[in-house]
Amino acid sequence: MPSTGTASAVGDSGAGGVVAPPAEATPAASRVRGPRRGLAGVIWVFIALLLAQVYLAGLFLMGGVDTLPAHEGLGWSLTYYPFITLIVAAVARMPRAFWLSYAVLFVAVHTQPFLTFASTSDGLGWVRALHPMNAMLLVILSYQQARMAMEARP
Repeated sequence: MPSTGTASAVGDSGAGGVVAPPAEATPAASRVRGPRRGLAGVIWVFIALLLAQVYLAGLFLMGGVDTLPAHEGLGWSLTYYPFITLIVAAVARMPRAFWLSYAVLFVAVHTQPFLTFASTSDGLGWVRALHPMNAMLLVILSYQQARMAMEARP
């Protein structure tokens, strides 16, 4: 039977004119589709919590409300989040690019609370100033990972 030009819509034509199923219909793809959606959801929750952190810090600095204990408590609890992501990403069989981004995020998350410990009297105020910069890095890396989880192919 001659090719109608629609083989790419349903799969690639193999030897003997047999049409293979598209990559999305393979068992491997269906096994990781759910975990990858779950991973994207976990990461989006993490991003929402990071934005809540920014709001709490802004409210403390500019709103005159004592939200510092809430900011600190949420911040310390967010250090556990990469471990949840690690488990879900392993099940989702994420590609190498994800893991490189994850490694940077893991280090940045666990460095974040300690950036505030530098003393300004020792001339290390510049280290403390890295705390909000690192927070922006966390949001950017998390967004990148969420996109990778939603777009990655098995």
